[in-house]
Amino acid sequence: MEKADLIYLMGGSGFRTKLGYPKQFSRLGFKPIFIHGLEVAINIDYIDTIIIVTCDEKLTLEILKAYQFDLNRFILIGEGETRQFSIYNALIEVRSDYVFISEAVRPFITEELFNTVNCKNGEAITPIKYTVSTPISKLEAFNRNEMGEVQMPQKFKTELLLNSHIEAKMQNREDDTDDIFTYYQMYKEFSTVNGIEENIKITTPLDLKLAETIYRYKKGTITNE
Repeated sequence: MEKADLIYLMGGSGFRTKLGYPKQFSRLGFKPIFIHGLEVAINIDYIDTIIIVTCDEKLTLEILKAYQFDLNRFILIGEGETRQFSIYNALIEVRSDYVFISEAVRPFITEELFNTVNCKNGEAITPIKYTVSTPISKLEAFNRNEMGEVQMPQKFKTELLLNSHIEAKMQNREDDTDDIFTYYQMYKEFSTVNGIEENIKITTPLDLKLAETIYRYKKGTITNE
């Protein structure tokens, strides 16, 4: 099977989680949150080099050593001023023809989801269960059946994603928040697969509580009764 590198995003300050430190270093089941997804990725045979984009290279390296990861599999770089810059800087380090992108604050990502995304260059999406509208000043509802919540991982042909980032820089776009958007602006197509409901992104204090509940349920320490 063709190899792919992985860009693993773990930047940010943790401001929205109100922890006082970056949320990816918070503990979930006695492990830092970012370790959970990394343990999945490191054991997937078609994932080669993992490029970690981190807000704290020294602490990240210390934790990788503590959990006895093979450091030869990793490249650590500092985060950019925006997510878009972080991805661009990481792409420069990619050596495989294909690249995955995932986030350190999705602790319930699975090998099965990686496998599903690997079959198509694109991203995982879950259906939206609630009504979505524009700001109240110009209220307009959208058809939720035509929309979805973006998940990770995403997979791209490295050369094409890099080209789309170069094009974005030439157009003075500096804060694209999703790489499918950046890619689509140039190539006008992408593929989607079904995501998994528990593959949440931890962003708020409520997400931390929800993640703890999902973790305990998956470990069998609470029931669904």
